[in-house]
Amino acid sequence: MNADAMQSYRRISEVKVGNRHRKEMGDITALARDINERGLLHPIVVDQKNRLIAGERRLKAWQLSNFREQPIPVHVVPLEDIVAGEWAENDPTLRKNFTPSEAVAIARELRPRLEVASKKRQQEHGGTAPGRKAEHSAQVAPSVEAEKGRAVAKIARATGKGARTLEKAEAIVEAAEKEPAKFGKLKADMDKSGRVDGPFKRLQTMKAAEQIRKEPPPLPGNGPYRGMVIDFPWAAEPDDDDPERLARGYYPYATMSMNEIAEFCALSIVPLLHRDCTVAVWITNYHLALGHQLHVFNALELKPTTILTWRKSKLGRGQVARGTTEHVIIARRGKSVIETFPRTDYDWPSDKVHSRKPQSFFDLFAKHVPAPRYATLFETVDRGPLWDGHGDKITLREAA
Repeated sequence: MNADAMQSYRRISEVKVGNRHRKEMGDITALARDINERGLLHPIVVDQKNRLIAGERRLKAWQLSNFREQPIPVHVVPLEDIVAGEWAENDPTLRKNFTPSEAVAIARELRPRLEVASKKRQQEHGGTAPGRKAEHSAQVAPSVEAEKGRAVAKIARATGKGARTLEKAEAIVEAAEKEPAKFGKLKADMDKSGRVDGPFKRLQTMKAAEQIRKEPPPLPGNGPYRGMVIDFPWAAEPDDDDPERLARGYYPYATMSMNEIAEFCALSIVPLLHRDCTVAVWITNYHLALGHQLHVFNALELKPTTILTWRKSKLGRGQVARGTTEHVIIARRGKSVIETFPRTDYDWPSDKVHSRKPQSFFDLFAKHVPAPRYATLFETVDRGPLWDGHGDKITLREAA
């Protein structure tokens, strides 16, 4: 079949719309305006009998556009030829410009027809029929699997997608159909970019996060916690193990040396952590420059993932330069789940209490790190009903 036959036009009245999966069409008028400005970027997809396979929104938008009196561009997929094996499977014209969701629509149309054809071939070649002996069924089982494999291969070639890619795309489309408000953007992003792996990974993350948030919460104070935020009382002189001299007169609370922090991590924090956890550790520019976070994460048995920066509205302390930024390192262990943070720098508001971290960060952490309950260590205030606080900065609580 040549390219002219594949890329063609049909009058609106010729296109047959059957029962469709999509019920909510969204903003058709916006799509119609886009068609007015740029034309129809993707033709609708029909079979040889002009039955609509994909593109119902485009069809309705075309009817609202300035082109409504003209035939609409169509891409013809010869479903019956593919089923009968009479289609030249290496013809590149068929696989041109299909979006992933269009490929899924084509697969859905092909699959039941191929199953019928497969059963017919099984019966013609002595396949299983009612009343046949069980041992005969065992003999033909491999050919059944071969038929399934042949069907998958035909569908993949017809859509121009690999079998695994098509499987991922179908999972995204199904999720978007069931919960359009939640997963619809994944489908839109997939079709816009033509890429499936990224949206599919986000789909898996979102579903995993949903299940994690439904887990029974850990007992307060005991863990194991899937999400934790730690604000160590870093010392101004971290290599000095004498607590009488550490940051004397500099901080309004007791500080800890690096050796004390490492020991506390191993003995007191690790037992509180879930095997699949995400931990956020606050750190100053000074300690970050010295690489002290590496000792902490080794002791916590965590792998650093990324750094978020807090751009403060007020000058902080500093022995060489007054600090206007502070950082929080996101680390993880096992198969922890993180719904990607939207950015790495934030202008969270500051308050008047030294070392107190912004509530906005804790809200952000809970939004992107799923857990039934969270823990904070060395905290100064109550962060809300989902947070268990552990800390001894009593002077700051009194000052607040």
